[in-house]
Amino acid sequence: MKILICPHELEIGGSQTNAIELAAATRDLGHDVTVVASPGPLLSLVQARRLPFVALPARTGNGDIRRAARALRSVLQRRPADLVHAYEYRAVVEAYAATRTHRGLPLVATELSMSVPSRFPRSVPLIMGTRSLGEDARRLGVRRVEVLEPPVDTAQNSPDYAGPEFLRAHGLDPAVPTAVIVSRLASLLKREGLETAIESVRVLEPRLPIQLAIVGGGPEHQSLWRRADAVNAALGRRAVVLTGPLVDPRPAYAAADVAIGMGHSALRAMAFAKPVLVIGEGGFSEPVTPETTPSFLRDGFYGDGHGRPDPQRVAAQVAELLADTDRGRRLGDHGRNLVCERFSLEATARRLERIYERAIADRPSILASAVESWRISSDLAVRKARGRVRRLRSR
Repeated sequence: MKILICPHELEIGGSQTNAIELAAATRDLGHDVTVVASPGPLLSLVQARRLPFVALPARTGNGDIRRAARALRSVLQRRPADLVHAYEYRAVVEAYAATRTHRGLPLVATELSMSVPSRFPRSVPLIMGTRSLGEDARRLGVRRVEVLEPPVDTAQNSPDYAGPEFLRAHGLDPAVPTAVIVSRLASLLKREGLETAIESVRVLEPRLPIQLAIVGGGPEHQSLWRRADAVNAALGRRAVVLTGPLVDPRPAYAAADVAIGMGHSALRAMAFAKPVLVIGEGGFSEPVTPETTPSFLRDGFYGDGHGRPDPQRVAAQVAELLADTDRGRRLGDHGRNLVCERFSLEATARRLERIYERAIADRPSILASAVESWRISSDLAVRKARGRVRRLRSR
């Protein structure tokens, strides 16, 4: 098969990394795979995996979906494909607009957020990351829903990894227990958990001084840096360090005594056999244990506690993971075994290959495509009009 992979962007993030790693694994199964996206930091990962790349123009806002679709259509004219696979809502809508007018080219969509967009094209095969989200998508009327948990390259991410020294490179003390977070520093889904983790360092100080390394970049960097700076000033030491983004965060995972995170980041930490505390919103935080694993497998490595952020709870959980080294080792082994058995990259690529084959064999009719194209175009027009009204009112 000739396949075009369209990540929504090449900024550093779990969805983008997932798209690139799966693209390489699918290529290794014998397919012709090309990545198509606006250039960004993760272009280096595309190049490291030796994947062909075609650049799209940078996005400028919600109004340029048709422009992006025209650019992708131009790529398809130069590089005929059997199927397009787009990741996340914006890229899916752009790819849908491009493929509907390109002889009904099959499209597969992946959505790895923790909710199902209500405006997804319902005739397009939709891949969700958890069973519960797959059920939500079916209830919303999506006709073909697949569940494909984000995979991890367990060869590249393992306890045997020997990479650059992380702690000294960032001025951290090797003698002090280290918690590591690898995350996009964004408001949606991320900020509450990041702020709670920073405050938990202050709470822990009297009984268990630790250091927290936060690896990542994004729009919340400045606000999180100010919060970290306040904690460091109160404690009189560099207890919380924001390192900035790393294209290859493996040195950070390898250096962790305990990892805090969610989603794909939590899975990668588990691949390093680290004890992991999953953190979410509404005061949610739970360690990955044999007892909590079934709920994480059902709902994803994230959660909403429907309460208030609770640094005391996070501090107690981190302290417990650090205090009992034997238990921490057992939990690390449990996480590593789980990732190897259920989230391996090669097994996931083979399942994705079968999804592609079904999408090509069972493409929607011309009439169904026309009706859905009209619905999506109408929806985009309404959203654009509402945006104009909001801008006029704000003047």
